[in-house]
Amino acid sequence: EIKKAYYLKAKQSHPDKHPNDPEAQAKFQKIGQAYQILSDETLRSRYDQGGKEDVEGGAKMDSATLFAMIFGSEKFIPLVGELKLASQMQAKDAESHNPKLDSFRQRKREIQCAMNLAVKLQPYIDLEENEMAFIAIISEELQELSSSPFGSTLVATIGNAYLEYALSELSTLESFKVGLNQATRGVSTSLSIASEGMQAAMMAREVNNAQKKQIKKQSEESLPADSSADSKDKPSSSEVPSSGEENAAAMAKNEMDKKAEEEVIQKKIEKLSGHMFAVMWHMTAMDIRSTLYHVCRKVTHDHGVDEATRTKRCKALKILGQEFVKRGGSLEAGLGDIKAKMSSQISTAASAHDASSSGDKKSSSDNQSSTAKESTSKSSSDLD
Repeated sequence: EIKKAYYLKAKQSHPDKHPNDPEAQAKFQKIGQAYQILSDETLRSRYDQGGKEDVEGGAKMDSATLFAMIFGSEKFIPLVGELKLASQMQAKDAESHNPKLDSFRQRKREIQCAMNLAVKLQPYIDLEENEMAFIAIISEELQELSSSPFGSTLVATIGNAYLEYALSELSTLESFKVGLNQATRGVSTSLSIASEGMQAAMMAREVNNAQKKQIKKQSEESLPADSSADSKDKPSSSEVPSSGEENAAAMAKNEMDKKAEEEVIQKKIEKLSGHMFAVMWHMTAMDIRSTLYHVCRKVTHDHGVDEATRTKRCKALKILGQEFVKRGGSLEAGLGDIKAKMSSQISTAASAHDASSSGDKKSSSDNQSSTAKESTSKSSSDLD
């Protein structure tokens, strides 16, 4: 339900739909941050207890990247349609998830993408198979689609799907090679999903255990603070300064230990996110490849046009695929960019959180130091 609400709200507020609104990006970012807090049990608990300040150091990523990873970028919808996960998010309730409805949505998606692809290939036919002129027409769109590393990864995936299909249609020998490559890739993808899924599950367990241990330790540390208040009634002149110094040293050590624990947890969260995104990507790529196979088949086996036109469409599809592959990026670059963005945002948020905490701790320490001095002065006066 949270993911469904996020999808509907984020889609309405997506910056691509509001190019003239200077505040669109900020609104979209807030929606993404709210989703990340609500969908994480630990972050949600920390938010409920301490508000926004208690989750400032959390592992939140750029909302545009998050939306693209889960649902796909709006710019790619004419090419691949809405991803299956996104289609499910549009369902009004759980009962609407049934095989017949899902099948209908998928057919509708393929038909719309096939119509869009036919339009995209038409200039090649109209220009009497002028390859250079056709490439010039599609270059501007390709430049926009591949403007980010993750976008380039999507472009490469789409391009390979186009190219493999066109080659298999134009050449019997190439068809055999493509079939072999697809079979090999299918096995490799299945193994990757299984491997990344297992690692994600193991890392999630480690993160959960580490966070529970941290919460338990913080609860235990709050007990001595209460009991120490009772001992203030009977201080000695020699013990009070010493006690103040010892408390300050203990607080400093606790802060260092706490910071070290948080850094360990953040590293684990980064690794967990990496494994989760890898699984999501492989599933998304499978969805795109499967969909585009049927899309390309509809375009190149369209009996509404003559055989010569269908052959020209295959040639144009091959060129389109080659250009997409040229502009495309690797999976490593796409996921690497996502991990780098997340790591950078975690560091920035953590630094801001530490700075805020340091200010609070300094104020608290100054107050305690002042209290200790007043107590020492009072004790000395009483002795006189």
